[in-house]
Amino acid sequence: RTPMKKIILTMVLIVSLNGSAFAFFGAIVNSAKAAKDAIYQKFMMLKAVQQLKTLRDNYQSSRRYYAMYKKLNEGKGFLPNVAYRIADIGVRTAREAQE
Repeated sequence: RTPMKKIILTMVLIVSLNGSAFAFFGAIVNSAKAAKDAIYQKFMMLKAVQQLKTLRDNYQSSRRYYAMYKKLNEGKGFLPNVAYRIADIGVRTAREAQE
């Protein structure tokens, strides 16, 4: 080892053996724990918001599905309504192709 490294190591050992050095290291550790806790809380808040968004999206999707199913069951019954919708899509596609 170089003499400079020995001097630095000796100084670090002297400072670390001092009583106030333990308090300093304790403050560093406590602030790191506090930062970790703050980051964890923000992460969990983000996850909660994402879950709420997913629940809302699923709810809206299921409402659209049931509204479509209800609309398909109106009138003459399910199969005639589906056939009508398919025919309507065919007519729209032909109209768009002509334009």
